[in-house]
Amino acid sequence: MLIQKIEGIHEQHKGNYDARRIHDDLLDDSDVSCVSRQRAARLMREEGLECKRKKKFKMTTNSDHDKVVATDLLKRYFSPAKPDKSYVSDITYIWTSEGWLYLAVVIGLFSRIVAGWSLSSRMTKAIVTGALGWDGHRK
Repeated sequence: MLIQKIEGIHEQHKGNYDARRIHDDLLDDSDVSCVSRQRAARLMREEGLECKRKKKFKMTTNSDHDKVVATDLLKRYFSPAKPDKSYVSDITYIWTSEGWLYLAVVIGLFSRIVAGWSLSSRMTKAIVTGALGWDGHRK
């Protein structure tokens, strides 16, 4: 009966409750007279019930800097009449089982086709030059 109640509480809260919170809910239940937190934790372990862990937030962008900010050469016009006139790029980050990976992509605005991309575990200028197809110096 106790295991069913623990599973019910765990499911009701979508796996977000740990043993302490499940124990508190059990004590509020009139059918359960006394149960320790340690017993609730042990029963959860035995049934393979775990609390979902929140991922640690990682700051990836530093906007507070003295570096030069590029001017908007496109003037927000993203529909060129001819190919190979304008390209845009961006860097994003992706959480993987190996940790954070950074993806730089360059897209041609006329065709909307990816012109180049680069993936790295560190956000350096090499990821940008890789996406542009440069091998460290401008061609």
